[in-house]
Amino acid sequence: MNEILVVDNITKTYGKKSEKQYQALKGINFKVISGEFVAIMGASGSGKTTLLNILSTLDKPTTGQVFINGKDISNLNTNQMADFRSKEIGFIFQDFNLLENLTNRENIALPLSLRGISTNRINPLVDKIAAKLGIKEILDKYGYKFFELLDECYKNIYGTIPFNKKLVDQTIASFRIIIDKKYVSLIFNKEDELIGFGVGFPSLADAMIKCRGRYLPTGIFHLLKAIKHPKVLELGLIAVKPEYQKKGVTSVIIHSILSRMIENNIEYCDTGCQLEDNLPAIAALDMFEREAIRRRVCYIKQL
Repeated sequence: MNEILVVDNITKTYGKKSEKQYQALKGINFKVISGEFVAIMGASGSGKTTLLNILSTLDKPTTGQVFINGKDISNLNTNQMADFRSKEIGFIFQDFNLLENLTNRENIALPLSLRGISTNRINPLVDKIAAKLGIKEILDKYGYKFFELLDECYKNIYGTIPFNKKLVDQTIASFRIIIDKKYVSLIFNKEDELIGFGVGFPSLADAMIKCRGRYLPTGIFHLLKAIKHPKVLELGLIAVKPEYQKKGVTSVIIHSILSRMIENNIEYCDTGCQLEDNLPAIAALDMFEREAIRRRVCYIKQL
């Protein structure tokens, strides 16, 4: 029989010797054979999480040894444990534990990238595991839907061009680091179709002035602070499917973003440019005290 896990007399004690100590685990011994399904049960505070953290290399035992596939993991250093964990152990958390500024596909691809797997191999591997888990259809579910909706809503505006896949990928890569989901409002109909969205971005203007356009050595801290705790929000885009326009969807989007601005002590919002004849968009802002700070005019001359 193949022993994939051997726990040999492990203990875990918290606290310094000079202080009052708490023993979370005391003399734990067991083995797991390949193919077995094992559940660890016990009352709250009995040490279940501590034991799982040790078995998964997220923590070390005070004494004793743990063998996974015959390898003693008890004395691995931090880098060795991280390398072992990425190659040998899978985790299923109670929460999603996803990186919020990455798509589902990118969250799955990230560990593969950290292992040095080439880019042209990663996407087929992600598609394969996603198909096995039955989640392939949601890998890029809303990321590309944004741009399809943008194309539909803005196609009649002079100077706009439709997004191709390359442009979509470039735009996502450029903006995802500053997008905070708190300031993204998505509206769906009963069929789970995206019918409208609004996106707000933390303003980086003051941070760029403070760092004088230089990221290093200290400029990056001004930028990160502006992204994490913005005082000004730039209302980047609002798009609503034509058949749902003038039905209150825009107001719902603005109210959703505004509520989160208030909760996070944002002082004011910059709406960006509004076309003077876009009366519905202007009317949606009538409830606010506002001031026009920029005006752009385009002229056409027949040659």
